Amino acid sequence: MNYSELLLEQYQKDAWVIEQQAKDLTNQESLIQLPFRSNCFNWVMGHIVVHRDKALEALGENPTLSPDESDVYRRGSDPILDEESAIPLSRLIEAFNKSQEILLGRLANTPEENLGKIWDQENEISIGGRLIFLQWHEAYHIGQLEILRQLAGKDDAIIS
Repeated sequence: MNYSELLLEQYQKDAWVIEQQAKDLTNQESLIQLPFRSNCFNWVMGHIVVHRDKALEALGENPTLSPDESDVYRRGSDPILDEESAIPLSRLIEAFNKSQEILLGRLANTPEENLGKIWDQENEISIGGRLIFLQWHEAYHIGQLEILRQLAGKDDAIIS
């Protein structure tokens, strides 16, 4: 199995889990905050999309969110405390699904040797290395979605 195939498989698994975690969740439920320094489902979902956009850019594709939309979901941004400062969950899911379609298409049609090309000259990180890090980062945040789904009152087991 090569890197393209491995990344395809992982991104497909990620998308399935996200779909299950977001199922039947309202926009209002996606904004519920934990009682300690953290962020809501909406922010985590937006943060995942922002980093999906970084993966698309590494493959030469355009991002799914505009820079203005992305700002609230960047690392270190303030917690989302109201609906006005958040993108609706449905829009985030739509952007995620679009990124999934583009990302899987690009990975399926990118020769393995292209993933070995240098993405970051200074740190000598390849495109494939960048994608592997971004997929790991995505999986880290997907784990947070389960707790945030339960906080919203969805008393279910997505993965058992």
